[in-house]
Amino acid sequence: MAGTRNTRTLSRSAVVARSRGAIAYHWQALRPRAATATGDQRINSFGIGGEVEVRTGLHVQRQTIKAPYVHFGLGEAKRYSSLTVTWPSGRVEELGPGASGRRITVRDGRAAEASDEPVGIAG
Repeated sequence: MAGTRNTRTLSRSAVVARSRGAIAYHWQALRPRAATATGDQRINSFGIGGEVEVRTGLHVQRQTIKAPYVHFGLGEAKRYSSLTVTWPSGRVEELGPGASGRRITVRDGRAAEASDEPVGIAG
């Protein structure tokens, strides 16, 4: 029949499925923030076009900054040995070593003021 609507209501609760592997893999997230705007106030506030490099022992990963956060999977490494941000301006900031499982905000020109935000997963 044309115009008839399906009005069935589900009587079941929603289910959340979680994939939990046997190995607890680690990660690192970086939130780059550019320096204060100057001149005509146009600014690349997320450092888009820059590059981030994370080292865990002999393992090296690099990513171009394309979004407000950069995420790295560190596998079984509980710490990173160094984290390097190359800003679009060419300035280089180096951090590390540090613990994995954190979101780090790095501000252009003030690497010493980088803030760690520990993140836990409920459940």
